[in-house]
Amino acid sequence: MKVNKKELCLGIVIIILSSFSTCIGQLMWKLSTDNDTLWLYLIGFVFYGLGALLMIIAFKFGELSILHPMMSIGYILSIFIGATILHEAITWNRILGIGVIVLGMFFLGHSGMKGEG
Repeated sequence: MKVNKKELCLGIVIIILSSFSTCIGQLMWKLSTDNDTLWLYLIGFVFYGLGALLMIIAFKFGELSILHPMMSIGYILSIFIGATILHEAITWNRILGIGVIVLGMFFLGHSGMKGEG
């Protein structure tokens, strides 16, 4: 599948938004289970569904093998959200994991821009 760079960039932006949305949805589920509140649970479904919809749209603009692994930015977002909202610890192992994910995303994005595949 031949994709131009502008479309791939748009696909990457949309997949990152998708990842952010699913991450927020999962945060709502975590908060709902901790506080036993139905409305947070439902809001979580809305964000998670929005994330799925954005993912489907993103796949229109790039290759699955490039875009889907970029969903891993959600792991990074969840670490920061966990630290800021849930007051979870950020350990050196988690920082190392973030570095590996960022490095992998760089290589995937770079190979997509070069048209490797």
